[in-house]
Amino acid sequence: MKRYLEMTLAFMGTTACLPPQQQPQQFSLVLGKQPTPDHLKVNNKVGTVTDTHNKEIVLRGVQVPLGYRTTQDSAMKPEVLEKIADYGFNFVRVTWSTINDYEYNNDLKVLTQFIDKAINEQLLVMLEAHNLTGLNTNLDQAAKYWASLFPNLKDYQDHLMINIANEWGNHELPMETYISNYQEAIRIIRDAGYKLPLVIDAGGWGQNITYLTKDDQWKKLSETDQQKMGQPNLMYSVHMYGNWAIDSGGLYSVKKDFLDFKKKAPVLIGEFGWNKPGNPDNSKLDLNDFLNIVKEHQINVCVYSWSGNNPSYHNDKTKQTLNYSYLDVVPANYQRDPQQGKVIRYDFQNHLLTDFGKQLIKNDRLVIAQP
Repeated sequence: MKRYLEMTLAFMGTTACLPPQQQPQQFSLVLGKQPTPDHLKVNNKVGTVTDTHNKEIVLRGVQVPLGYRTTQDSAMKPEVLEKIADYGFNFVRVTWSTINDYEYNNDLKVLTQFIDKAINEQLLVMLEAHNLTGLNTNLDQAAKYWASLFPNLKDYQDHLMINIANEWGNHELPMETYISNYQEAIRIIRDAGYKLPLVIDAGGWGQNITYLTKDDQWKKLSETDQQKMGQPNLMYSVHMYGNWAIDSGGLYSVKKDFLDFKKKAPVLIGEFGWNKPGNPDNSKLDLNDFLNIVKEHQINVCVYSWSGNNPSYHNDKTKQTLNYSYLDVVPANYQRDPQQGKVIRYDFQNHLLTDFGKQLIKNDRLVIAQP
């Protein structure tokens, strides 16, 4: 039987720069509909969640492609969230969109139904706007979209985090533009009434941590949130693919750049994937070494992705979808429109694992899950 827990989660991003009387307020995130006296609290360590016995709890998530038209029906199947919870994940990061077009379906009824299903499985939900990936403009579009949903999502706040925009900002985005646009986005979302945690991806397609760390730029964002909230409630997210290595060999180092930042601010590895040869992301992270660091340093992480999140990957000769960063089995049942060159139907199975999944899941349990 699953435990019903009450989680109090505040991301203590300004612990290093605020006096004690200005430490971040704690906001309640409730897991399950019938919480027991057991509950989780944030202690004085940056970004660490603990229970009443001072046992540390860390965020362990997986991306779910809910917003794509080709994956939405499959993502809504009950067994998806059931399996995710059984593996030991405690949150899902949800692909969503500010627009409704041939690629995305952002039907609000679908989203709230999915959130209800996640709550029933004691999973937190992190929402992200995926259609602004790599853009240098229109961040305010995402902020205004989330603001418009406040009447519909306000009663879910105890279960939600909002990742304002997935990988907003490419490698050419000026740092001052990145900071000023996120400051305005924070103001828009807070003015709508949200008190839940906001998650901000690094620039450079989510990989360039220096957008946050150079001259402690992240503090400007925390200060903006503090002005709106009284106390900030932000988490900073870095995605780890080809630019990252465990120690050396990449532009950024997990052992140095990320762990140094973790000492200062609440951070999340918002995406990581398979380093299989031929992976288009050219990951340099040896998965076993990476998972050992995640466990040793109690790092918040999110796996990319439950079933691909990009159904357009396919092999023209075999007509089969390629094995890239998938956690579960690559689907056998999909339809591809030869004229549009797009997958128009995409179903996945949750009882099988790819090689990537088998490294993460052993004995039907996520190897970095809490005991």
